Amino acid sequence: MSRSGRASRWIGASSWLLRGSLAAIAVSGPALATDWSLRFGASESLTFDDNLDLTETDRDAGLVSSTSVDLNLLGTGKTYKMGLAPRVSVAKTFFSEEPDDWSYFPSGTLLFSKWTKLTTYDLVASYSRSEASSNELVEGIITEDEGDQLNYAVTGTITHKVNERNSLIWSNAASLVDYTLPSDDLVPALTVTSTGTWRHEITELVSANLMGSVQYYDPDSETVEGRLLYRATAGMNARLTKRLSVAGAVGAVVLDPDGDGTVVDLIYNASADYKLKNTGYSFSFGRDLSPSQDGSLNDRYSARLAVSHQINDLTTLGAYVAYSSQTDSDDEESSAFTISPSLSYRLSEDWSSSISYRFIETRDDVETAHSNAVTLTLSYGTFLLP
Repeated sequence: MSRSGRASRWIGASSWLLRGSLAAIAVSGPALATDWSLRFGASESLTFDDNLDLTETDRDAGLVSSTSVDLNLLGTGKTYKMGLAPRVSVAKTFFSEEPDDWSYFPSGTLLFSKWTKLTTYDLVASYSRSEASSNELVEGIITEDEGDQLNYAVTGTITHKVNERNSLIWSNAASLVDYTLPSDDLVPALTVTSTGTWRHEITELVSANLMGSVQYYDPDSETVEGRLLYRATAGMNARLTKRLSVAGAVGAVVLDPDGDGTVVDLIYNASADYKLKNTGYSFSFGRDLSPSQDGSLNDRYSARLAVSHQINDLTTLGAYVAYSSQTDSDDEESSAFTISPSLSYRLSEDWSSSISYRFIETRDDVETAHSNAVTLTLSYGTFLLP
């Protein structure tokens, strides 16, 4: 994991001013017709990592301190819902060969929903700032230079219930990724996606869906042209027993012609959840082809198994194992294996704590790298309104 990529969020003294202004809004004027809630959250985590940058040839250990504070304002009326969730983080790495300065990362989400008897309209906008890292497979970034990644996104969705068993969903999304990196080649990367879905309730326990989408992406490179990516999938969700639920989909990805011709390939995913009284299991695997931020098309396989066991009302034991492999347009292969057990304990109604261990092994054409990390977290959350 990158150092700032592990950062959580912090608001500081300004959050109390915001809290007071939001509380004033919630009890005045038109807000009387709306039920408001305001939740305050904060957490502090300490992570010791013996290989911060996931490179075996230049290993560097350090202690990462992360502090986050967030607010969640939610207003619900008879036919609408609106929310605001600002969040800010600050983090610093200690005892490493090249200690980081304090890093500050704001983020936030704004949402609005409106519904009638048959139709629901949803609009979500978000912003986040994080550090770009060198490990694309694990963290999704494409450079070894130091700098920040800026993410802007907006999504609008219309869900219409045609009849008792059929629904139509139309979703449109746009996202922009920008960088503060010292690179002349990196420019803002734009992705625009339009998706249509037909959902059919076969029985109370089984549903099927057909989905088609078109995606335009203009990568963050002056040398790579924008491309169109088409997807079509058919899927099914089923609750087989009281404890077992499964889901799956299969389809195709079509990449528009660009020099080498049109690319058509198979994509699929499947998942299963099994729940006992105190223990839950979940498993998923799949294959997907998607554009990376440098303009190449990545072929990625992934699998994940997770287990959660509630020891008692206050204590939960969990663990997950994940594996992914990826081949880019230059036929360069990379893979990542992760295993992470954790133990959480609720100290009181508002306070909780956890300890976790995480092991990562990454492989590419250059080297195999290992990372071991232990994280201690203390969290606080309470409702300020009502």
